[in-house]
Amino acid sequence: MKILIIDDDIMIIKALKNKLENSGYQDIVTADNGFSAIDIVQRDKIDLIISDINMPDLNGLDLLSYIKIFHDKKIPVIVISSFDNTDIVLQSLSLGAVDYYLKPINYDVLLQKINEYVL
Repeated sequence: MKILIIDDDIMIIKALKNKLENSGYQDIVTADNGFSAIDIVQRDKIDLIISDINMPDLNGLDLLSYIKIFHDKKIPVIVISSFDNTDIVLQSLSLGAVDYYLKPINYDVLLQKINEYVL
């Protein structure tokens, strides 16, 4: 399973990647912006995406729209964000996100959700 982590905060990327690797996931790619993420999705077969909402240049909502329109609509996308805003949560879900988690991330809960998509 190849997992793509997208966040402009390198510390979030490192922490999440470390948690996933320690849980047995070894095929992890990362991007620190939406345009790099698009390049990765076009180049690689991605099985799961974990994406931040608030990023410079191309935000997570626009990225989610792009992925769902131009790529495999079955790629599960889990959104992570510091925005505790019902409209953004609903917009993310309506664009096809499978879940929405607030930062700071409870990595154990997120890992449980990721495991659901592996089985």
